[in-house]
Amino acid sequence: MTPESQADPHHRLYPAVELRGVTKTFTLASGEKLTAVNDLTLTVEPGEFVCVLGPSGHGKSTLMNLIAGFIEPTGGEVLTHGDRVTGPGPDRGVIFQRDTLFLWKRVADNVGYGLKSRGVPKAEREEIVARYLDIVGLTRFAKAWPKQLSGGMRRRAAIAAVFANEPDVLLMDEPFVGLDFARRAVLHQVLIELWSRANNTIFFVTHDLDEALALASRILVVVNGKVMHEARLDLPRPRDAEALLSPEVNAVRLAVLEELEAAMADVDEAGGQFAAAASA
Repeated sequence: MTPESQADPHHRLYPAVELRGVTKTFTLASGEKLTAVNDLTLTVEPGEFVCVLGPSGHGKSTLMNLIAGFIEPTGGEVLTHGDRVTGPGPDRGVIFQRDTLFLWKRVADNVGYGLKSRGVPKAEREEIVARYLDIVGLTRFAKAWPKQLSGGMRRRAAIAAVFANEPDVLLMDEPFVGLDFARRAVLHQVLIELWSRANNTIFFVTHDLDEALALASRILVVVNGKVMHEARLDLPRPRDAEALLSPEVNAVRLAVLEELEAAMADVDEAGGQFAAAASA
């Protein structure tokens, strides 16, 4: 079931994320200017699970970095819950392609790091950490070092660490890339359970259409720095194999594939430029 909006009245008055005419232009070493996000206007409501798809180098990660506050827009403005984004903040959690666990801290200390930084009392911190370790199935590994965990377990620990800090908006940049199907399926279930409990908003960048179909309440296709297609999926979760082969899901799958195929026809001209901009 899709989470309801946050209990805070402030959250009910404004979108969780809002981009108003946002443009991001990079300047390459050659002096050439390339636009990665192009006059984009977008609204994400509280509690939405939005998955973002598109060809490599067409602005997906740049868009996420703008919302995170890691980079500033060249034009337009980015807001979260009505407040202009001027830099990173605790209201936005970020999970990258590779986990960012501290190798010199035990699993429980990694999960509680954000809480400790915010000054949460020890007893309360330990209770929150224990709860999230239980949800992600890592209670037995609370005292383990990250190097002692498998790749999937490290991802679970990283997800628990971000959720424990209770961000209003969670930004995820291909967090499960490189994992096998079984581990991804487990992590999808963990993520959906955490999201349904936390009632927060997720902005999830992926190249995997099946992953987006399994997770999203809305799918956005980003091409040349613009949202070229969007589709809503009002289906309960978890979505089993039968649900993912339903006529409703297949219609969304075909529409997204058509948009991606059309984008790839132009990838040699535009994609190379955007890839260069993204790496500038």
